[in-house]
Amino acid sequence: MQMKRVMIITLILSLALCGFAYAHTDNYYEREHITSESGEFVYCLRNDKKAAIVGYAGSETEIVIPEELDGIQVVEVCYMQRPWKLEPTSVTIPKSVKTLLNNPFIDLGSLKEIRVAEDNPELEIRDGALFSKADHCLVCCPPCLSAKEFTVPEGTEIIGRNAFWGCDGLVSVSLPESLKKIGDNAFRKCSGLKGLDIPDSVTDIGFSPFDGCVGMESIRLPAGLEKIGNHMLAGLEGLRSVTVPENVKMIDYRAFENCKSLKTVTLPAGLEEIDANPFLGCSSLEEIILPPDMTNLEFVDGVLIDRNTQTVACCPCGAGIKSYSIPEGVREIGHDAFSGCASLKSVNIPGTVERISGYAFEDCTGLQEIVIPDSVTEMSYGVFYGCTGLQEIVIPDSVTSFGSSMFNKCTSLKRAVLPKGLHKLEERIFEGCSSLQEVTLPETVYDMGIYMFGNCAKLKEIILPEGLRQIPDNCFYGCAALTGIVMPDTVTKIGDGAFTDCAKLKEIILPEGLRQIPDNCFYGCTALTGIVMPDTVTTIGERAFTDCAKLKKVTFSSGLTEIGICAFMGCKALQKVDLPDNLAQIGNGAFTDCHKSLVLAVKKNSAAEEACINAYYKYRYKTR
Repeated sequence: MQMKRVMIITLILSLALCGFAYAHTDNYYEREHITSESGEFVYCLRNDKKAAIVGYAGSETEIVIPEELDGIQVVEVCYMQRPWKLEPTSVTIPKSVKTLLNNPFIDLGSLKEIRVAEDNPELEIRDGALFSKADHCLVCCPPCLSAKEFTVPEGTEIIGRNAFWGCDGLVSVSLPESLKKIGDNAFRKCSGLKGLDIPDSVTDIGFSPFDGCVGMESIRLPAGLEKIGNHMLAGLEGLRSVTVPENVKMIDYRAFENCKSLKTVTLPAGLEEIDANPFLGCSSLEEIILPPDMTNLEFVDGVLIDRNTQTVACCPCGAGIKSYSIPEGVREIGHDAFSGCASLKSVNIPGTVERISGYAFEDCTGLQEIVIPDSVTEMSYGVFYGCTGLQEIVIPDSVTSFGSSMFNKCTSLKRAVLPKGLHKLEERIFEGCSSLQEVTLPETVYDMGIYMFGNCAKLKEIILPEGLRQIPDNCFYGCAALTGIVMPDTVTKIGDGAFTDCAKLKEIILPEGLRQIPDNCFYGCTALTGIVMPDTVTTIGERAFTDCAKLKKVTFSSGLTEIGICAFMGCKALQKVDLPDNLAQIGNGAFTDCHKSLVLAVKKNSAAEEACINAYYKYRYKTR
């Protein structure tokens, strides 16, 4: 009974976490009120007072869905998550269930058979697959159906969302001329599928329908298709070439993402728009073939240029380009334009470029040098993310907009100069720059984002600009070589974990006006020998100085009222602490595993004495 209760709780939590994706109609109460349990099933009560099953917590491998639960008619199955280790082989659907717009059985990877009551007016089984009669929709093909080949019956108009999910035994699927739509994730994880011929009647193909079809080597797209949507052909790792139909006017972002074997793509003359780089992760792509009469797109020295917007659209990753000069007149380097071009070592950017978009050079691991012209005013997020060969960068003062994660994981970057005039630095700009030794921050900066210098293991010193208001969360975490830092007086807040694991940090001067030493602030600063807190500090957070093994002297602020849990745990050199009189609370383990002769000194009859008594710490009275 206890195990069953755990299963049901797990099902309910899973539904909450996934946002209850299958509640697609207006027939539901607010989510926090909908789930109930009855026997082996979890269900929700719809606004029409009917039940919709959202989970199974039983132990039977042949699941039989009842017509009623707690006297309430069951009319819908939204989701059927399997309990841990249970491998159901069949599901029987009663007459009362009428709604299955999406495949609710995607978690039942061992499912071999679905049965439907013969008198069910809305659902039926045809050739082993579950169909919705009114919608002419194939709802679900059991993942363990014995057939290697499947022919979708003529008259079918829709392949539903998740319909063939996980049917890895299927080698071929034949689609009828009546078909109009292929839903989201329709063939997801059909790893055995070798190819697919989509009839010209299809005009709508959903999100990521073929992701995980790693064995598919060929696909014919329908002539009536007008858009290659987001992730539409993503994950076809075996696909080597594709011809985009003549009627396609737009190719969306990430449309061909991670088609790792794709070498050639042929684009149609009517193509009007490419949204960012649709070929992200196509590591073998060598050639994009354009019709001779196309004017809005152009190949210039192997790189695709959108002439309508004067944007670098895509550099094929498999082309092996080592150096590239962007043509004069180009105004923008597009989103992910050179992403994954590991062979690229240098890029010449002309003075016409004004914007460098997000992740433009992401994972260009061979990129060693690049000069940003002063025509550039905007650099979006992650422009050089993962450029592990880049050693030095100077950003011109013309840049006024500077995105997050700009140099994240640039492990060879030693020196960086940021533009004057910036007021805010977004999060994670230098995170993971393990070779960074010198960085010049603009004097105008007053705000920085989280993880700014996280794991910059060779950064020894840094000058923070006057006017800086705060040190953000985890700003210098893992800066193992940082020996000292002076914070400007304008800093009034330090974030959680700001100096965690700064193993060589020996001293730090805290600014007046600081009110709190936050959680994990100096955790693992094993070289820190002393700390003086300004009188404005009122609280010390949890684990603030944990494992500061050499910390000998702590001067508390007179206004301190609280020391958090494990604040000084593991400070083995700490022998004497004079607690301020107004200290009202000492957290559990605050001074655990300090020097064996540690003495806490308090004023007699003070709040600090009471705090020591409440926390079960020995103390002595101050002599003066």
